[in-house]
Amino acid sequence: MERRRFLKWMGALGLGLTPLVWAAPVREKIFGRGLASAAKTRPLMGTFVTVTVLHPSQDKAFEAMEKAFAEMERLIHLLNRHAPDTPVSYLNRVGYLTDIPPEIHEVVGHAERLHRLTHGAFDITVKPILDLLETCFSRNLSAPSAEEIRMALRRIGVHYLVHQEKEMRFLQEGMGITLDGIAKGYIVDRAVSQLKGQGIQHALVNAGGDILALGGKGDDQPWRIAIQDPRDRNRIVGIIPLREGALATSGDYENFFDPEKKFHHIINPETGLSPQQFSSVSVRTSSLTVADALATAAFIPSLHMAKIFLQSISGAEALWIDQRKVQTRSPGWKWV
Repeated sequence: MERRRFLKWMGALGLGLTPLVWAAPVREKIFGRGLASAAKTRPLMGTFVTVTVLHPSQDKAFEAMEKAFAEMERLIHLLNRHAPDTPVSYLNRVGYLTDIPPEIHEVVGHAERLHRLTHGAFDITVKPILDLLETCFSRNLSAPSAEEIRMALRRIGVHYLVHQEKEMRFLQEGMGITLDGIAKGYIVDRAVSQLKGQGIQHALVNAGGDILALGGKGDDQPWRIAIQDPRDRNRIVGIIPLREGALATSGDYENFFDPEKKFHHIINPETGLSPQQFSSVSVRTSSLTVADALATAAFIPSLHMAKIFLQSISGAEALWIDQRKVQTRSPGWKWV
């Protein structure tokens, strides 16, 4: 598909593109004793979302799955910046938002907390740079100038975002927020909470490589999650077992503006440029909201600095793959 049409199509769908992570195929059809499998895939959030539910009753599994999909669709309508009729789009267009839906208040609160924990690496106010890149490469077929980037950086900073329980507003004209680096994880976390509320104990949600596991496959068997080489789609770099918890991956291959991938969707909020050290970063935590944001944040600083803030977050483990395909793993990262 031609690049501009591809970006337009993905933007219309929503929040993100597909990383090179997936649930490894299960050759055996037998899950835990007495568990039937139900699975569906739908296009959501700029990717394909697969929900797999295991339950003694297949009818109950499909019923629970439909409610999980309905919850995802409801939240997308609140958090998607690409659609013109969402509260986030209104905020970006007008500069303020009142009567904030509690879900937006919650996810922005998570983003602010992760901004602090990552020493500013995760920043939802980088939208002016993303808009600049899209304009320059789609209209002018060239990179923005240093002066254009400098001017856009003047509108970036979480300290310019006033966030209260019922109100949000910008202190700088031309600001905007993007929840692309956290919303998908939050939406999947909420969908799995919906499954839990219906008594589901075993499930897997794969949102284009952002994965949340609930309870393994039964009989204490984990889901097997494969991570692909970011530079070779025919090669798997490893498989990790996942009984409970989340895995998210960010990479320069996901959404880029130029053929050389010098300008991609991950932005350093201090420089306005895309980091070039890594080709992918995968993060495992208990929450996909946190894993989603950390996979972006750990891509931005030096490896040393990324390790420092990862160590401060309980249960977080990471895998970095640099441009030379060299892997660096945190101490708790385990392959099968």
